[in-house]
Amino acid sequence: MTGLRTHIPPAVRARNPLVTEEGWLLLQSLVDHPDAPEWTGETGDRIDADDLRALDWFRRQLPGSRQWSAHGPTPTITGWVADIIASTAFHRSRVRDGMNLARSWADLPAMSRHDLVTRLGEIVPPDAPLDELVVVTTAGTNAEPLDLPSHPRAIVADHPLLEATLAEYDIQIETGPDVVAVANIRAEAHPDIFAALFSAWDDAAMVSVNLRPEHWRNGIEGARRFFADLDAQVIMGEPAALLEAQAWEIDIRPAAVVTTGSALRSGTASRLANHFQCPIINWYSLTESGPVAGSAPDGPGLRLLSGDIYLEIIDAHGHPVRPGTFGEIALTGGRNPYLPLVRYRTGDFGRLDRVNGEPRLLDLRGHSPVLFRTFDGLAVHPSEVGQAMRSAAISVRHQVIQEEDGSILAAVEPAEGIPVNWEALHRSLKGLFGDLRIVVENDSDLGGAEPYRSELETTDDSAAGDLDPGKVLVDPDVAGEAQDPLADDVPHDL
Repeated sequence: MTGLRTHIPPAVRARNPLVTEEGWLLLQSLVDHPDAPEWTGETGDRIDADDLRALDWFRRQLPGSRQWSAHGPTPTITGWVADIIASTAFHRSRVRDGMNLARSWADLPAMSRHDLVTRLGEIVPPDAPLDELVVVTTAGTNAEPLDLPSHPRAIVADHPLLEATLAEYDIQIETGPDVVAVANIRAEAHPDIFAALFSAWDDAAMVSVNLRPEHWRNGIEGARRFFADLDAQVIMGEPAALLEAQAWEIDIRPAAVVTTGSALRSGTASRLANHFQCPIINWYSLTESGPVAGSAPDGPGLRLLSGDIYLEIIDAHGHPVRPGTFGEIALTGGRNPYLPLVRYRTGDFGRLDRVNGEPRLLDLRGHSPVLFRTFDGLAVHPSEVGQAMRSAAISVRHQVIQEEDGSILAAVEPAEGIPVNWEALHRSLKGLFGDLRIVVENDSDLGGAEPYRSELETTDDSAAGDLDPGKVLVDPDVAGEAQDPLADDVPHDL
C-alpha cells in the first residue's frame, strides 16, 4: 500500500480520540490505495478510555451471561425493566401499579416499531446523558423507517460479540494498526463508502465498500486487486452482496464470512462457502438492539449471544408461546441507554428451543429479501426506496410494490396531523426509478402490510445461476425471471 499523500482532517481525528499515529498511517494507506473505491464518507468510533474499560468489562462477563429460561426472564432482566418503568414515561404509562414482573411477565404490554416512530421522546430515559448521543438510521426495509439515538458504547459492543461468535469456530481476530479486521460489502446505488479504524481493536481497520462498477476508480479489475491487498480477516454483508462478490470473481480467503440483514438460505450458504472456502456465519441483528444471535458450528439454529437481551417468542396477543412453537420474536433489554426495549416486537418470526442443552433460535423467518429495478434494470435496494419515501413524506407506515411490468405502486399511511406532499413523493420515486409508471396512494390502514415487495425477483436459491459481474441482473423486458435475492439493511453491524 502507498504512503501518506494528505493529512488526516482534524474533524476525523476528533471523532477518533484514541487512534495512534500508526493507525492514521494505516487509514491513509487505505484511502490512497491506487485501486481503492471512490470514498464518499468519513466516520469515527468516538470512544474514549472510559468506554474501553466498559467494553473490557462487557467482554469479560459475556461467557457467563447467557442465561435463559422457558419460564420467563432472569432477575437481572426484570430488575432492569423495573428501573426502566420507573424512569420513562412511555413504559410507566403501560403497566399497573404494583405489578410483579416475575409473576406477570405475560401481562406486560409488548411495544412495537410504531411506538419508536410516534413516542420516541417518551421512551428515551429523561436522565440519559445526551453529550455522547449519535443518530443511527434504520432504513425501514422491515417496517417504517426511522432515526434512532444511540451511544458509541452500544455500537462498539459488536466487537466482543463478534469475537465470541468467531471463537466458536476457533477463529481469533488479530488486532493492531497493521491489519484490516473487517470488510463490509454492499451492493446498492448510493451507500456510504468509507475506511475507518477500531480503537477497540488497537487501531485495526475496516472498510465499507460497494459493488457497483462506477464506484471503483479502476473498475472491477481494480476492485479485485484492492481486495487482494486488503487481506481482510472477516467479510461481512448481506447475502446478495456477498453473492455479487462471487460474481465479480473477488478471489479472497478470509477467516470467516458473516452474513447479516436477512435470512441466509442453505443454497446461498453453500455457494458462499464454496467460493470463500471458510465458515459462513449468520448473525441475527437489528439496528434497534445490536447483534442478538449467531450460528454455531455444533448444530442448527442461532445461539443467543448475550444475557443483556432477553429473547422470547410471543403470539399475536403478546403472550409467550411454549418452547419450540413458532411465533414472533420479541426482545427486552439492550446496550443502548437511549433506547430501552421492553418486549419489543421485531416483526421477525421463529421458534426457540434447546439444541445441545442450550436455547437456539430456529427456523428464523425475517423480512423477505427484496430487490427493485430502475427503468433500465439497475438494482435499487429497499433502503434507498425508504430514503426516497422519507425525503418527501413523514408516515406511520408505507408499502412499495414493483409489479411484473416494472410499475411502482406506493401506499402511504400518513402520520397524524402531518400532511403529505404527494407531488414531491411522486417526484422522489421518479428520481429513483426513472421512466417507470409510478402510482402513489393514500392508505390510512396499512396495518401489518409487508413494506416492500417485488414481482421481478425470486428468493429461490436454486434460481441464482452464474452472474455476469457488473451487469444488470434482470431484464425489465423479461420481468419475472429467476434472480438472486437481495437483503435488508442493518447499518450498524461492524
